[in-house]
Amino acid sequence: MQAFLELSQFYHLFTLTQKRTGLKRILTVIFSFIYSLSFASTYYVASSGNNNNPGTINLPFQTINHGVSRLKAGDTLYVRSGTYSEAVSIAGIDGADENPTVIMAYSDEFPIIDGTGVSISSGGALVVIWSRNTQFIGFEIRNSSQSGIVSLGVNNIISRCRIHDCSGAAIGLGGDYGVAEYCEAYNICMHNENGVSESWGSGISARRHPVGCVIRHCVVHDVWGEGISTFEATQTTIEDNIIYDIYSVALYVSDATDCLVQRNLVYTTKEMSDGSQVGIGLWDELYTPASANNTVINNIV
Repeated sequence: MQAFLELSQFYHLFTLTQKRTGLKRILTVIFSFIYSLSFASTYYVASSGNNNNPGTINLPFQTINHGVSRLKAGDTLYVRSGTYSEAVSIAGIDGADENPTVIMAYSDEFPIIDGTGVSISSGGALVVIWSRNTQFIGFEIRNSSQSGIVSLGVNNIISRCRIHDCSGAAIGLGGDYGVAEYCEAYNICMHNENGVSESWGSGISARRHPVGCVIRHCVVHDVWGEGISTFEATQTTIEDNIIYDIYSVALYVSDATDCLVQRNLVYTTKEMSDGSQVGIGLWDELYTPASANNTVINNIV
């Protein structure tokens, strides 16, 4: 704390005497970053914990939602191995570009969020991220009666998650500059298993007017809908993914502009009922907007 006070005094003196506004601006950014780090907190959740605990590693919280409710911008929440039967909502804790809020699995552990018996509203998801600059890392998401994970905030990252056995989509990116990376999705869109529905979703999708989303290094298979898609979106990048055994279109671009699709591997090993099983599809279902300036390069189908 003494070091922090000395830095604060130095910054105050500097702002009074410094005439070079460019250098002053740089120092302001550095000072703000150090300030945010000085007050960031770390909490822990374990299935054997108690929500009356202080959330330390030795006295963790019991539920992820309670841990999330304690977070401020820039804090970190570690979740220990175990099964958590809860619908998780992450809201009101917007991190900064240089200091995001992090909810992640504890080192070398793989917590499970299980939707069995959990009530989720129609069109919802087992995990919904409303906040900005949030990172969600290292979870298994399973048995959702709707979608697995939906991100509606800006600059959010979903990384190293395994999502499976969901009635709807695995991951939906609906906010600008969202990222889904190093995830695996399978047994997705199960409401359409064996082609029983006239409508279906996607395994992983950037959708409903986001800008600049990225889907990369994911493995998506056994989906009763599209595999990876972007629609009603702009500047989506879909790269370095593996997509196989998909009921409909494995890699689908519709009503989208200025998108890049590159270095993806698409293949089929089994029949998926009577689905179309197209490798890469470029469509305009609604012309909202009409697709334009999309690049599809260096893929293997």
